[in-house]
Amino acid sequence: MSSVQVIKSHHSHQGRGGATIQVELRDVDTGNKIVERFRTDEALERVFVEDKPFTYLYQEGDNVALMEYAYLPVFLSFLH
Repeated sequence: MSSVQVIKSHHSHQGRGGATIQVELRDVDTGNKIVERFRTDEALERVFVEDKPFTYLYQEGDNVALMEYAYLPVFLSFLH
């Protein structure tokens, strides 16, 4: 699963079975919404996303060179 943002969540416990959490998720890359159900004993990875301003420097083939305002160069590759 790619990076997702939780939109809604609902905790439920039915009878003698284990509790579940139903979540509505939005894929960060595509914007698509999906609904997933997790057991309360399942582990999920938490991801922190930070929005930063960059300055475009140049493109070299499939790579792009950017500079963060703190003057640290960042090199990215395009994924096809």
